[in-house]
Amino acid sequence: MMPPMQTESTLLNLLADGETHSGAQLARDLGVSRNAIWKRIRTMTDKGLGIRAVPGAGYRLDAPLELLSRSAILDALPAGSPARKADLVILDEVDSTNDFLLRSAGSEHRGDRICMAEYQTGGRGRQGRTWHSPFGRNIYLSISRAVELGPDAMSGIGLAAATAIVKTLEACGLDGAGLKWPNDILYRGRKLAGLLIEFHGEHHGRSRLVIGAGVNVAMDEDAGRHIDQPWTDLCTVLGGMPERNPLAARLIHELTLMVDTFTHDGLKPFLESWAGYDLTRDKTVRVESPWRTLSGIARGIDDRGALLVETGDGIQHVLSGDVRLRQEQPETMND
Repeated sequence: MMPPMQTESTLLNLLADGETHSGAQLARDLGVSRNAIWKRIRTMTDKGLGIRAVPGAGYRLDAPLELLSRSAILDALPAGSPARKADLVILDEVDSTNDFLLRSAGSEHRGDRICMAEYQTGGRGRQGRTWHSPFGRNIYLSISRAVELGPDAMSGIGLAAATAIVKTLEACGLDGAGLKWPNDILYRGRKLAGLLIEFHGEHHGRSRLVIGAGVNVAMDEDAGRHIDQPWTDLCTVLGGMPERNPLAARLIHELTLMVDTFTHDGLKPFLESWAGYDLTRDKTVRVESPWRTLSGIARGIDDRGALLVETGDGIQHVLSGDVRLRQEQPETMND
């Protein structure tokens, strides 16, 4: 008998076409009982998959599902992309793609390691927030690289990574996405994607950089109810479901190019792009951090990526914190 996870993966591949499949035929195909099929279906719906039981007919997905494919992603990478040399792992389920790579920080593999997953049981965002990760709906991606510079020297890489994500989304046809410092990707005031940057190793020397990126592609409405801020997804703003494998390939390509550039030249090559996407500049902001709360007018960023906030005491350089825009209100998505 197949292990539960293998049964689940095979079952998903059978259902991915969006057609109705009888429980009896699924049981025969997988060599398990119909009760076992029912249990796996229930487990998958708990993970955010929309699967309908059609009376007298069987089971079908609410919509066809494009599962992540290592071969499809590699085929979609541009010729000569540095990502072609990376060690790419795709998992059905993981606690967190960042955690998976951090656990393997001592690996002998010296190049980039990339982890993608269909589902995260413990997805993480900035400031300890939960990143809700329904199965097969979005992009959950982490890239790991050993770097000779410590976290201090890599300050600002999250801002550079955010510009790479917006560039990727623009290549997919999205117009109007912007950045809220430090690295929230928004569309009309609603969260579309985010980043989590982590380091493992020496504070001032060699360390392993892990860049975690989450992009809402077709967010499950039920999972979305647990998100504590306005959000949207590519399916909504583009008016149709983008292909996840080409999107993942483009995202991997842009992020690996970004790391190459940043480790050589720092944040400077990305400052102009950031300024073009900056949603906070010249806006009244409130910046909250564990150490202080600061209010003033945002005046862009400095060459380290610190937010410049003009207050009654002059320009303050803020290196970390959460930004709130005054009377921040997401736009409606009716058009």
